[in-house]
Amino acid sequence: MNYQRVVEIHVPHSGSGGTGYLIQNNLILTAYHVVAYADEILASKSEALYDIRFIGEFEAGETAWRNEGASLHWYDSKHDLALLRLRGARPSFLAENGLDIQFGKLGGETFSAIGVGFPKVQKIEKRQNPEPVEGRLSRIAGLMEKQLRLQVTSLIPAISEDWAGISGTALFVGKYLVGVITETRKSFGEKALWATPISLVAEDEEFCQLILNTSGLGVDFCNIVSPMTGDKEPPVKINWNTVCRRLINSQMQLTTNSVTRTYGMEFSVNDVWVPLGLVERKKRNYYSEGISAEFGSRLYEPSDIDEITRIYQSDQFFDEVLAKDNALSNQGRRFAIIGEPGSGKTTVLQKIGKWIAEKPDENIAIWIELGNLGEKSLSDYLMANWLIEALNLTNVTDTEQRSLIDLFNRGRVWLLLDSAEEIATSFSNPLRRLKSDLSGWVANAHVVITCRLNTWDASKNVLNGFYNYRILGFNYGDNQNTNQISQFIGKWFGEDNRLSAQLSEILNQEQNSRIKDLVREPLKNPLKSIQIQD
Repeated sequence: MNYQRVVEIHVPHSGSGGTGYLIQNNLILTAYHVVAYADEILASKSEALYDIRFIGEFEAGETAWRNEGASLHWYDSKHDLALLRLRGARPSFLAENGLDIQFGKLGGETFSAIGVGFPKVQKIEKRQNPEPVEGRLSRIAGLMEKQLRLQVTSLIPAISEDWAGISGTALFVGKYLVGVITETRKSFGEKALWATPISLVAEDEEFCQLILNTSGLGVDFCNIVSPMTGDKEPPVKINWNTVCRRLINSQMQLTTNSVTRTYGMEFSVNDVWVPLGLVERKKRNYYSEGISAEFGSRLYEPSDIDEITRIYQSDQFFDEVLAKDNALSNQGRRFAIIGEPGSGKTTVLQKIGKWIAEKPDENIAIWIELGNLGEKSLSDYLMANWLIEALNLTNVTDTEQRSLIDLFNRGRVWLLLDSAEEIATSFSNPLRRLKSDLSGWVANAHVVITCRLNTWDASKNVLNGFYNYRILGFNYGDNQNTNQISQFIGKWFGEDNRLSAQLSEILNQEQNSRIKDLVREPLKNPLKSIQIQD
């Protein structure tokens, strides 16, 4: 398609408008309801006139509207199509030759399609900007309606009403014009647009005569049966390992940096990583009584009545649990890292991402902040938002989407899903929403989620296919384990042994037993370190 031919249409008497496409030197194709006048108004006019403005002319500096620049010349109210005749000078951006538009008819099921229109969502202050629209155009989905349905994969407005103005947009599959958008709120909300196939007017004699400038002939339609029909770009090979490694590396900043940045300090996970213990459990039993404030960190320990399978210290979890699962080629096992707020769940997930990224195999890690999903399903978010960021594109193509789905289907993907409790949902519990999202091709991934303890235990059986591991707090060491508190303090202060010694001395003072217990929580330790350093 040639975006310069896209035209913004304004109906003077109603103030409404829409989109059109110049298919001949003097003919603009649009949706009939965009330009339809009420009968009583039309009766008082010799002809219906419209203000228009071409993208090509605006781009060349001709920003003024062509007032009464087009008139209604032909329409088919049944199929909601219309042709406007251009009044005045021929656009300067047109090639010297005449008709170069080729029409197509979908003979297969689903194809990638593009168009450019003027939706309300792109009206910024008083300026109406054009918006490219891309998606999967399905003949089957609109078969009974005699329409085509466009599943939009490019940016979409928050509400379907903000699609107003997109009607009349010409849709192209490759170089072939195949349909015109005529409905925006038929079903699927803002995610789907509905179009009239241009092939429906192939037998209309007046339409054919206007297009061909002669009578007795029909317009030729290419029967598109293969996704490669038309001017399709050759598929681009994506190095997913490089793409995902870059994104995982960008996730390596500590969550506490939002606080420490104020003091001129920023750390990555590797700077201060001290392996946390993880306890595999089947059932959570809370301590109920007998824990004083001085020993509140016991809530991070397994209780005597927990059903404990095994406690993993240091890097045993990576070597003995994740490495074993990493050899699977099909349905991956699923893991949940659970704990209290500030216990280090996100840090453990970051370390898992780094562990996957540094392995020599073909597996990739995809990090998703579950709070960013909004109302989108996980699959929709991956197909649009994540792919756009990952490939650094404005829009993504069907080829790129299929490439990602293929990775999932081959069991190569580790989904790292942070903060399950932050999922926006109409369900009674966010884990129910997550269970619904982990279906279809997404279900082929290995999955690691983080979740707060209270959210997890509120719906113990919702994600019953997950192995769950609760994070243990830092320990002060014993005959079998190293002193993790000292390890962390040493990494935090680096070469400044004076400050390390000062904090260690404070923690060992009898009157500071409550502080000593407090810094066993991974979030509280850096905060106390900041206080000493300040």
